[in-house]
Amino acid sequence: MSSVASETTEHPEWKSYFEASGVAGTIVVTDLAKEETHVYDPQRAAEPFIPASTYKIPHSLIALERMHRNR
Repeated sequence: MSSVASETTEHPEWKSYFEASGVAGTIVVTDLAKEETHVYDPQRAAEPFIPASTYKIPHSLIALERMHRNR
């Protein structure tokens, strides 16, 4: 997995969110301002997968933008 952030932190504790939903998955969150990347299951994140729903990508970006604006 490549990343533009200089520091990467693994979060094995995020496994519970995937287990609670009964799915296998990974997540990579990068804060460009802080140059930090946070990841659950970096080995899986390094493998290319087709998104199960392409709507999740823009919806996630919209939600993050709204959260940022409401600070």
